[in-house]
Amino acid sequence: MPTLYGDDVDRRKLRLNLQMLPDLMDGVQAGTIDDVTAALVALGPARRLYGELATLLILLRLLPATSTMAERSFSSLRRHIYVQR
Repeated sequence: MPTLYGDDVDRRKLRLNLQMLPDLMDGVQAGTIDDVTAALVALGPARRLYGELATLLILLRLLPATSTMAERSFSSLRRHIYVQR
């Protein structure tokens, strides 16, 4: 886990949560983050047992899928190449 998030996630507790993940999923393979989130929500108040996993899911949902800076760079590069032709 990158140091970017500092103390947001306790690695030791997250490792334990990930070891318990097959029990949470009842042996069903999780295909998406939504699958794991739905399993956590279904636990009700007991989802506190998976606190670090829940925090990780929140962080994953908040991360941008792309970098706008990179997109802008490629876009301006395309314009620059188009103008040169």
